[in-house]
Amino acid sequence: MDRLTDTIYDVEAELTELIYSAVLGHAPWTAFLDRLNGLLPDGKSTFMVVDRQVANANVALSSGWEASDLKLFNRYYGAINPWMPRAAVRPVGIGVVAEQMLEPDSLRKTEFYNDYLQRRRCESGVGLTVVREEGKSFVVTTLTSSLDMTRNRQVASMLTRLSPHLARAFRFYQQGPVAKAMENASKAFLSAIGVGVLIVRENGMVRLMNAEAQKLIENGCGIRISPTGRVAFMDEQARGVLGSLLKRGSTPQPVLTVRSATRANPFRYTFVRMASDSMSEFLNGPVVAVLIEQNHEDPCARLQALAASHGLTPAEARVAANIAMGKSINETATLHGVSRETVRSQLKSVYVKLGVRRQAELVRLLG
Repeated sequence: MDRLTDTIYDVEAELTELIYSAVLGHAPWTAFLDRLNGLLPDGKSTFMVVDRQVANANVALSSGWEASDLKLFNRYYGAINPWMPRAAVRPVGIGVVAEQMLEPDSLRKTEFYNDYLQRRRCESGVGLTVVREEGKSFVVTTLTSSLDMTRNRQVASMLTRLSPHLARAFRFYQQGPVAKAMENASKAFLSAIGVGVLIVRENGMVRLMNAEAQKLIENGCGIRISPTGRVAFMDEQARGVLGSLLKRGSTPQPVLTVRSATRANPFRYTFVRMASDSMSEFLNGPVVAVLIEQNHEDPCARLQALAASHGLTPAEARVAANIAMGKSINETATLHGVSRETVRSQLKSVYVKLGVRRQAELVRLLG
């Protein structure tokens, strides 16, 4: 056994120790990635998710990368990375070098290589698909400036040997005591909070739901749960908010409130992006708590506050109140003894001052 192989095996033992230290909370996962970097020149290591359904890759944890480089990758270059389609179908648990997935000549003709890799001193790399589920591959990679195929292949073989340990660690996060403790805490929270609560995971799947939420949904609160367990909001804005909070790699405002535009059953939805450690979010995706409650805020008081803060005239405030209550322009004109054109003009001014474009947005704002 030569000195190079001796070094690989020495580091392999250390990396195995770091995996279990991270699982037990004695070391961060970045310590594992830091040590992996040292095996290859200019090493840059990541845990990333390759999503075959949306043809994109997203970095969750990294070492050796600048934050600006990762932002570019997650926003654009992950989607055009020519290695990713092949990573999505590579055998699980088998380490691989970049050249096994794409010929070097083909790689060097791509925008990804010329505008991203080469500028960051990356010429090759090694990787491993640890687990694959629901169309997502959870991958560990190290990019390098080295084209030493002997060295690169030995590191790839080492990843193959580390694969059972990594897979075991991933299962622990997904199904072990940590996950069970989080679920038990969530159930206690759901029972005690006193309003309807849904815990929604990636792809809109409902993970937990309390009895109050079930009752509100059955009685009609603008939310449906599909037979497969996926949540659907009737309100367009609520759908958009949930989608943005569940998107991997995004940094949206962590708490957002939406008032339903349904006049007969006014509800308020509060969306909270749940904080979690990096590895849990890497494996399970973002998790959002949705609080559902009837909107008991006095619409008259809210209208008065908006009129004062946005400079509505008394006539404009009256028009806004009537339109928000579902009255037509004709009914509003008759009620106040003015022409339809006057009401239209006043309503147009209301929309401009309040920053809305249509009646549904006005109803939601006055909630």
